[in-house]
Amino acid sequence: MDAFHKRIGPGSAWLVGHRFPCTKGMALGGAIYAVWVAFGVSFMLYMLFNVPALLTFFYLLLPETILIVGFSPVMHQVEKRIFGETVSVT
Repeated sequence: MDAFHKRIGPGSAWLVGHRFPCTKGMALGGAIYAVWVAFGVSFMLYMLFNVPALLTFFYLLLPETILIVGFSPVMHQVEKRIFGETVSVT
């Protein structure tokens, strides 16, 4: 499960981000990745500690979405400063 989860989340985010090469695509890809991360962590906590999976999923989804989607434009600016203007996301 773990190896599958580590490939499907970033893979789906990359696919959406390259399908829509703009800031909205970056945000949508980040949101999809946040959903996969929240699902993986809530499933793990459900299996290990028998916590309510759906409640934990929504509890984790909000901060993951804020961190990943909210800071994507900031990290895009950092990447542009480090690597120059070769980044093509507008």
